[in-house]
Amino acid sequence: MRLLLLLAAAAAIPLPAKEADAFVSATFEGVAVAVPRFADLGASQSYAAFLASLGIGGVAAFRGEYRRAVQNCALQPIAQELEQVAAKTDPLHAAVAVRVSDRSLLAEWRGDESAEEASERLVEEASLILDINASRASLAEGVAAQLRVRSNQRSLQSEAFGQLRTLPGSERSVSLMTIETPLTSLFHGVSRTAIEKNELPTFVLNLASSYGRRQHVRAQLQRASLLDQARWVSAVDGSLLSPRVTRATLREGSVLSQGEVGIWLSHLTAWHDIVEQGLPFALVLEDDVVLSEDIKAVLRNVLIALDGEEWDIVALDVGVPDHEHVGVETTRPFISERCVAAARELYEKGEVVSKLHGGCAHASIGGALISWKGAQKLTQSALPVERPVDTHVERLVRDGSLKAWASLPAVAHVDGRNTSDSVRRYLRVEGQHVHYTFRADDASLPTCFDTPCQITVAVE
Repeated sequence: MRLLLLLAAAAAIPLPAKEADAFVSATFEGVAVAVPRFADLGASQSYAAFLASLGIGGVAAFRGEYRRAVQNCALQPIAQELEQVAAKTDPLHAAVAVRVSDRSLLAEWRGDESAEEASERLVEEASLILDINASRASLAEGVAAQLRVRSNQRSLQSEAFGQLRTLPGSERSVSLMTIETPLTSLFHGVSRTAIEKNELPTFVLNLASSYGRRQHVRAQLQRASLLDQARWVSAVDGSLLSPRVTRATLREGSVLSQGEVGIWLSHLTAWHDIVEQGLPFALVLEDDVVLSEDIKAVLRNVLIALDGEEWDIVALDVGVPDHEHVGVETTRPFISERCVAAARELYEKGEVVSKLHGGCAHASIGGALISWKGAQKLTQSALPVERPVDTHVERLVRDGSLKAWASLPAVAHVDGRNTSDSVRRYLRVEGQHVHYTFRADDASLPTCFDTPCQITVAVE
């Protein structure tokens, strides 16, 4: 019984409706972090959402530790600090935690002040408790640069996700199929009930700090009549990964960006939840997804059509009708015209699913329907990772390890608008060491602009 209670606690972390109203600084396994407090969550739930962003819920070996930490959030000193910190009324541009001489210090850029003024204020406060005279200028420059990067990221998100995007084809009329034969899946009783009640468990991956994306995906879910079924998964912030989590996640010799590792651990958290909660299937969405308004009706037909078939994952973005190449990121090859044409032909014949195999295998996971068996396969085969999660899943589809299908028509599309924070951060594991390499895309971090900077941390 206690295990069930812990599972429920870990899975039920809510996400806030608004931006953070206060922060406290802390050190997590040697990494300086700014822990946010959200007024509508309270201190302990704010801390629980923050713990999820560290990635420990995505690593199977650490999930017991993660559940215990979430269960005991209210008892932790950091939660008590969040209770006591005063909210500020000046608009927040950015907040970063900076580690100086083994101390984690908080820099907040608010109101009319400049990033340089905010960083100078931090340096002045730090000089009262630490000897930093020799490094005042470099510390101030570095803090100001980080504040500008974070502020730019917030502005890009606000601009990119400020308007509601719609997926072509939502105006079509979808006829609902009837269940003519008994369902034969492992969860046949649960599946039948879910289909008949038009239920679709929906996991949404979203960082607690990504307010703009959260507003975007809430609007998408509202249009698709899925908001009441959404289960928010507090996503992993790649910039907060500890060396221990990174070493447990990344295969030695592989190089991935912090964002790619964060996305990996976010999906792993959702897949673990599907398995542990015994869900027959679930819709898993990233927070930049665009949905068709009729997605529930289309996926109901897909589930009925797949009765009796083996399936692990259903891709939702193959691109018919009315939009070719939908859902494929610009960094990956487009779906071939031959595959799009084949899917279109099936759709025009009245089919609602298409099997993905051979040269037409495809599995973008920004929006995907995943079965319990599929989630089990994905969690068992994942770590340590050596390539981005979408590439990994697509390879499993191509070699037949995952039984994959595509919905006809397409009902989800990852928007793919660039909301980079202007700094490319890469991770590499070598023995007991984790290497962090930084390369700025612009001159906001002059030291790491022309020549990459690298930090190496030993993991005990």
